[in-house]
Amino acid sequence: MQLAGYLLLQTFLILAASIPLGIILALIMIPIMNSGITYLLKEPFEIAIYGSAVTVTVIILVSVVFWTTYLNLAFAYRNSASSLMNESRILNPLSGVVFYKDRKEAVRTKLRKFISAFLFIAPLVCFFLTDQMTAIFAGAGMLGLHLSIKNLLIPFINEYIENKKISDPKAVAALGFLRTDLVMMKNNIILFIVSSILLIAIVMTPDLKPAEIMLALLSYIVMNVLLALAMMFKYSTDLSGRRRAFRSMSQIGYLRNEQSEIIMTEVSGFYGFVLIVSLIYLECIMISRYMTGWLSGSLIFPLTAFLVIPLVLCWLVTLYYYRSAVFSEKVRRMKASEF
Repeated sequence: MQLAGYLLLQTFLILAASIPLGIILALIMIPIMNSGITYLLKEPFEIAIYGSAVTVTVIILVSVVFWTTYLNLAFAYRNSASSLMNESRILNPLSGVVFYKDRKEAVRTKLRKFISAFLFIAPLVCFFLTDQMTAIFAGAGMLGLHLSIKNLLIPFINEYIENKKISDPKAVAALGFLRTDLVMMKNNIILFIVSSILLIAIVMTPDLKPAEIMLALLSYIVMNVLLALAMMFKYSTDLSGRRRAFRSMSQIGYLRNEQSEIIMTEVSGFYGFVLIVSLIYLECIMISRYMTGWLSGSLIFPLTAFLVIPLVLCWLVTLYYYRSAVFSEKVRRMKASEF
C-alpha cells in the first residue's frame, strides 16, 4: 500500500506540473514550428491556436494519465516491494539456446541463419524496386531482425567470448553484458524501428496535403523521442541491477577504469546497434523515395537528425545513470569500511 500510494502521488504530481507546462511550451513553440514547416514545405503554412483544441488536449492527457496510474496501481498491488526490487532475477541470455553437434542439426542451424539474414536484407532491396507495400516490407524486415539477433548476433557474440575469454577479458565482459541487453531489449528495439519506418512512409506518401504532412512530421518527431525515452528507462532499470555483477568483478581483479571502459563499450554497443539498424532501413527508404522524386533532398537531413539526436541523448543519460548506479554504491561501501 505504501508503494501504491507513492505511485499515485508521484503520477498526480507529474500530471499537475507537466500538462500546464506542456501547453505553455507548445504555445511558445508554435511560431517557431510555423517558420520551420514553411521552410521545409516551401510554401506558407500556419498552425492556428484554438481554445477547443487546448481543451481536447487536456482531456486526452488526463485520460491517458488516469489509465496509466490505474494500471501502475494494479501492478503494485499484485507485486510486493521485495519482488519488484529483487536483483537476483536476472535474465539468462543463453536460456533456450541449444548447442547442436550432429550434422543435420548443423545444416538446420545454417538454414535458419540464412533465412534470418534474407528476411532482414531482402526488404532493403524491395524498397528500391517498388514504392508500394512499405509497411509489409518493414514488417518482414523486423521479423528478420528478430531472428537475426537470435540466430546470428547472439551466436556470434558467444563464439567471440569463447575465443577471447583469456586474451581480452574487458571485451568479453562488455559483450557478455551487451548480449543480455539485446535479449532483454529486443522488443523495444523492434518497436522503435517499426514506428520510425511507418511514420516515414506516411510522410513520403504522395498527394498529401500540407496539414497532413505536418501531422506526419510531428508524429515522427514525437514518437521517436517518446520511444527512445521508453527504451532508455527500461534499459536503465535493467542496468540498475548490475551492482552485484560489478561487485564480483572488483573482487576478481577488474579495476575501476577497466569497469568504466566496459560500461562505455556495452552502452555504446547497444545504442550503436539500434542506431545503425534504424539508419539502414530509414536511409534506404528515403534514398529510394528521393530517386523517384517523392522526397525532397532537403528533408533527408532533418528526418535523419530527429532519429539520431534522441538516441544520442539517451545514450549520454544512460551512461551517466549506469556509472552512478554502479560506482556510487562502491564509494559508499568503501567509506563505510574505512570508518
